[in-house]
Amino acid sequence: MTDGHQSVASTVSPPDDPTLEYEREAEEPLVDAVVAAVGDATGTSVTDLQPLYSAVDPDALEALVESGGDVAIAFEYGSRRVVVDGERSVTVY
Repeated sequence: MTDGHQSVASTVSPPDDPTLEYEREAEEPLVDAVVAAVGDATGTSVTDLQPLYSAVDPDALEALVESGGDVAIAFEYGSRRVVVDGERSVTVY
């Protein structure tokens, strides 16, 4: 890149219709919200899902989302695309 900034992720175009939109509670940890949302969307018990760290670094995800700013992070978790944004929402496609 010529502007001196490093790209963290490419632009993601998820499908048009989300399977589930999940709003986190004020004190709910982001990791718990992501796992619960994917579990709800897939009808899978959270104990049967792979650990979140198999898809994304949970600490880095938390730091990016909580940094305040207009941010959205997309990643694959299980068989789903997950988008987490700075507005406390988790969307599963």
